[in-house]
Amino acid sequence: MTRDLQARTESLTKLQYWFAGVLAVLALGFYLVIQRPSTARAASLQSEHQQHVAELQAAQARAANLPTISAENAELSLRLARSKRLPRQSEWADLVRDITRLSNQSSLKKFSYKYGLAKRSSTFSQLPIMLEFEGEMMDVYAFVRQIEELPRMTRLRGISIISDQKTGQVRVEMALNTFFSTEP
Repeated sequence: MTRDLQARTESLTKLQYWFAGVLAVLALGFYLVIQRPSTARAASLQSEHQQHVAELQAAQARAANLPTISAENAELSLRLARSKRLPRQSEWADLVRDITRLSNQSSLKKFSYKYGLAKRSSTFSQLPIMLEFEGEMMDVYAFVRQIEELPRMTRLRGISIISDQKTGQVRVEMALNTFFSTEP
């Protein structure tokens, strides 16, 4: 019976080693297949979470500026509405009347104007105007300032001023471009 007991003990010991080996393989498999990928995924999700939190904070900071930006936008829109505008082509006669009226108010002499050929593009037309006149320097200065303040888009291309020392008068040749909308 001792032999039989000894053989049974040996077989149970082998069985215990076998179960211990299977348990070790299962533990290693659990670590490699489940635990390790889950830990890596959790770390990746944590990193993404931190990145999204940073993006959210940046977006909140930008959103905090929206009332300021909206107020600035409203102010710029108001300034744009008050600024020079691009008139329709039918309004160019008004510009000539305004310039003629301003020349009379500024006491200019020998006032004349000539039109060039209009240059058209898809969004606007450009009409060159050549002005010639004489007058006192301060009157000429006032006239040029008043033209700049007209609510139409004009651009001074060139100006030539010739002074007469004897009379104190200046003779001026001024080239302007005025712009018109091609839209109806």
